[in-house]
Amino acid sequence: MIGFYSAGAMGPGLPTPVGIQAFLNSGSFVAPGGVTSVDVLVVAGGAGGGSRQGGGGGAGGLRVATLPVTPGQSIPVVVGEGGAGGVSGGPGGSGSSSSFGSLVASGGGGGGGRSSNNGGSPGGSGGGSAGGYSPGGSGVVGEGNRGGGGNFDQGNKAGGGGGAGAVGKSVLSGIIAVNAGDGGDGLYIPQLAEYGDGGWFAGGGGGAGFDTPAIDGGGKGGKGGGGKGDGAGKTSPAVPPGPGVPGTPNTGGGGGGSGSADFPGGKGGKGVVIVLWPAGQIPPTITAPRAQTVSL
Repeated sequence: MIGFYSAGAMGPGLPTPVGIQAFLNSGSFVAPGGVTSVDVLVVAGGAGGGSRQGGGGGAGGLRVATLPVTPGQSIPVVVGEGGAGGVSGGPGGSGSSSSFGSLVASGGGGGGGRSSNNGGSPGGSGGGSAGGYSPGGSGVVGEGNRGGGGNFDQGNKAGGGGGAGAVGKSVLSGIIAVNAGDGGDGLYIPQLAEYGDGGWFAGGGGGAGFDTPAIDGGGKGGKGGGGKGDGAGKTSPAVPPGPGVPGTPNTGGGGGGSGSADFPGGKGGKGVVIVLWPAGQIPPTITAPRAQTVSL
């Protein structure tokens, strides 16, 4: 989508064009006439959730930059895909990176699968560990956060995937926890409320539980498109096991884990790249790294 809001043709003393272009798929950005700087949001693909008390998928890495451009300059844009959900007790697949020229955000780390003894993979944000394994995968500094750890106690519950704004929730050993770990929240950018998850991007996927004390003990997905983890409860009426919920497309959200090896983890959400001009529309209070010196 491109929007121009201008008083007329470009010329001395006339307003600078104001616009936004959201890339839901890969392509190229061509800088409009009169535009010499842009704000850029780059969100990588989220990771898939693990299978069998699977950890939540880590969110795709998130970066914000203010960059100089030349009118008419063409800049390649890559929008990363979400990782596949784990199957048969295996880990979720990592998401793929997104980029705007040389500004790159890293794909999310896959959630752990219990049958593969997996503690969650590193990524833009790290994946949550499967039930019984800890800690979760690490996040890339300046792009995301670590995934949460899981445990064996009171129902084999997995950790949540990390988000751009918060770590994935861990389930501490020896604690009678009702739910598996929630995914970490992403970041909220009010100027982009029409995009992502109502302006939220890069939330972690929820961890899965199995035989949990709750009727539905799956971890919640983090704000920013994180998918909910499956949670099969042991109270009556029990919730039958099922797949993890996928991350929301074009948010970079991680997928939720599945409770049983018979079901897959949720697929990670595809990433997104959004360009705004002129620069200065995304405030510096947004707590993502602002790469001021990237060479395109």
